[in-house]
Amino acid sequence: MSEARGWGVGVEGSLGAQRVGELAVLAERLGYESFWFNVVGRSGDPVATLWAALAGTTTIEIGVGVFPLDAYPTSDIAPQLHGAGASTPRAIIGIASGQIREHVLEVTREALATLRGALPQARLATAGYGPRVLDLGGRSADVVLGSWLTPERLGWVLQQIEAGAEAGARPAPPLYLYHRAATGRDAETRLRQELAAYRRYPVHRKHQAEMGNPDMIGVAASDRGQIARQVAPYRPHCNIVLRPLTRVANDFQEWRSLLEFFAPS
Repeated sequence: MSEARGWGVGVEGSLGAQRVGELAVLAERLGYESFWFNVVGRSGDPVATLWAALAGTTTIEIGVGVFPLDAYPTSDIAPQLHGAGASTPRAIIGIASGQIREHVLEVTREALATLRGALPQARLATAGYGPRVLDLGGRSADVVLGSWLTPERLGWVLQQIEAGAEAGARPAPPLYLYHRAATGRDAETRLRQELAAYRRYPVHRKHQAEMGNPDMIGVAASDRGQIARQVAPYRPHCNIVLRPLTRVANDFQEWRSLLEFFAPS
């Protein structure tokens, strides 16, 4: 996998289509390579949000991370995404099983096929921690999404993806890694708290245990010069997407400041 030149940024989809679209424009101007927003349950309108981010930009990659398939069946969202102009190489459409617990791989394969039919030019991404879903991503996805990885665990994840790609007789897709970031004197404390909070979810608790329960993962920077050094162990192997931690939920001005602080240029 080729070395990434810079990094992307992720924001809260709950900010709404207009605000997310405005932040996408700012991210493109600041030199980020990709811009992402998350899907918050069944609230909001992620298709309209994607349209706003694509419509206001021209070159930056726009990613959705991710549509949970239990809440957003692809038979419902595929025609909506097509109508929103998401059939473009700039769009990365992420999917994950959500609360589906049975036949997860089959459901994911079917979702990929449905989206490919509706969005032939978009890139499709899978997400998950386990070896089977990583293998599936290597075999079938255009992008694999990761989150909360130590550099050591990143190597294991890439091995699973590459094994799947080899079995599918295709090049390995790139990994885009969500990597939390915080600034201020308490940045490390906030990153530790965020990591610990995810342990309330069984899948994250298992994932962290398999990594040896690390104390902290992410970028803690009091000045911009510290950012590149902290992402350096990851950048030769994957595309970093910094996900800043806010102090006030959905504070638009804080989001603008954080995008400016963590910008690669």
